[in-house]
Amino acid sequence: MCGIAGACWSPAQDVPALEKRLSVSISAMHNRGPDSAGQVSWTARDGHGWSAAIGSTRLAVLDLSPAGRQPMSTPDGRYSLVYNGEITNYVELRDELGRDGVPFSSGSDTEVLLAA
Repeated sequence: MCGIAGACWSPAQDVPALEKRLSVSISAMHNRGPDSAGQVSWTARDGHGWSAAIGSTRLAVLDLSPAGRQPMSTPDGRYSLVYNGEITNYVELRDELGRDGVPFSSGSDTEVLLAA
């Protein structure tokens, strides 16, 4: 079990206050994912556009290390992901992606999904 939360808000709204509200939502789901929690947010580059955020609580199953925490982002930070599921053939997919030169820093299926 994990908990997932997200938010999107217009430029007129107070971003730090809304990030705090998302944090409260994530904290309220602690019992769904007691192993870790996190969130990531984005604002338009000009500082005047819409903002968005995602967060999660995690029940560690496959990769128990901190490297498996969510939200998980690509090394360049372009993409981030939270999800609640399990990719049963992630080891095979990881091997295939590894042969194509994709580096991995965790043993999680989340990282495989993000890389794919």
